[in-house]
Amino acid sequence: MMKKTLLILAIAMMTIGASAQVRFGVKAGVGVNTLHIENPSSNFDTDNRTGFTGGVMMEVNLPLGIAVDASALYTRRSGAIEDTEVGVRDYIAVPVNLKYKLSLPVVSNIITPFAFTGPEFAFNVGNKKSEAGSKYKSTTVSWNVGLGVELVMHVQLSAAYCMGINKSITNVLGISGVESGAKDRCWTLTAAYLF
Repeated sequence: MMKKTLLILAIAMMTIGASAQVRFGVKAGVGVNTLHIENPSSNFDTDNRTGFTGGVMMEVNLPLGIAVDASALYTRRSGAIEDTEVGVRDYIAVPVNLKYKLSLPVVSNIITPFAFTGPEFAFNVGNKKSEAGSKYKSTTVSWNVGLGVELVMHVQLSAAYCMGINKSITNVLGISGVESGAKDRCWTLTAAYLF
C-alpha cells in the first residue's frame, strides 16, 4: 500500500512539474509607507512617506490557475512621527506569493485578473540607525495581500498591502529609556513585464 501511495505521489509530482511554466521578468513600482507604533500606544501621529521599489521576478505557473512568484527587489522606505523624519531605510526585499489567476473565457489571452498573498523578507542594506537615535532592524518580515491583472500574457499590474509582522525600528521615538518600536505598513503599486 505504501509503495502504491509513493508511486502515485511521484507520478503526480512529475505531471505537475511537466505542466509548470516558468517565466522571468522585471518589476518596478512605488510604495506608500507608514509606521505603526506599538509602544507607547499614545498620541503620536505617523505620516505616510513615498518610496520606490524595483528588481527582478520569477513566476511558476501551475495547473488550475495557481502560480507562485518570487522577487528580489531593492526597496526604499521612510517614515515620520509628528512631522519628524525617522529616516530612509534601504532593503533587499524578497516577497514570495501564492497567486490565483482567474481564467476568463474568450478574453484570458488579453486580460487575466489575479489575487495573491504571501510573506516578504526584507534585509536592511543601508543605515543601521537614524540621526535621532532610532535603530533599524537588520531583517524584517511582512505579509502581503493584493490584487492584480495580467495584460496580453506579459504585463502584470498589481496593488498590494503589506503588514509588518516584526518591528522594523526600535527606539523609534529616540528617547533614552523609553521602549518603543514600530512596524511597517505599506501600499505598493507595481508593474512587471514577464518574458
